[in-house]
Amino acid sequence: MKMPPQKTGFTLLETVLAIGLLGMLAAALYAASMAALEASKTTMDDQAWQERTESFLRGTRRALMALPGSAKFSLRYETGVGAATPEVVFFDAGSYFGIPAVKGGRVILTAPAQSDGTRTFGILRVPKGETSRRTDKWQWFPLLSKVEKIEWAVWDGAEWRTEWPEGAERPQLIRLRFTSTDGPAMVQEQFFWIPKVAPLPASSGGNSNGAPNPNVEVEVPPAVP
Repeated sequence: MKMPPQKTGFTLLETVLAIGLLGMLAAALYAASMAALEASKTTMDDQAWQERTESFLRGTRRALMALPGSAKFSLRYETGVGAATPEVVFFDAGSYFGIPAVKGGRVILTAPAQSDGTRTFGILRVPKGETSRRTDKWQWFPLLSKVEKIEWAVWDGAEWRTEWPEGAERPQLIRLRFTSTDGPAMVQEQFFWIPKVAPLPASSGGNSNGAPNPNVEVEVPPAVP
């Protein structure tokens, strides 16, 4: 008796199972690829935020250390719509962040509120005689956006103070705290030293008549809390 020929190939059930397995593998590969891309994007965003933040902090440190002896300093809060804005105000500061102050005017490091609820660090230049705080492109220079919970404080030798009146002796140590909504959810805390300026003794650069030269600056180390 002759045996019937055996069938070759896949049955419909086997084909359906194979397609299903391939689909599951493709979905798993897609999910893994998307997760890797998202992690890479987050890392790049964090690195970009870190670079912007470090650039702002470096610029602030250089600007504070380069203040001329004639510069005056105050720490205040600008009231207006919403929460008060902490501000560092400089008088006769020469050039701050490479932005020259109009002679006799003010240069203000401020962080006004934005429409999205965050704040933006920036320099506001107020020429002498002006009382309005214009933020047009000629007077306002943004530096670091997407920040919040800003706190400036000045060390007076005994405690940290969140206000510093105009006309008071220039402090030597300033603290800045803030958080960013555009990077890791962490508090940034930085300390800035403002070198004290004093005339050199006559033996180290005085005038020919023996009087100290008022144009020579000496850095005096600050008292660390």
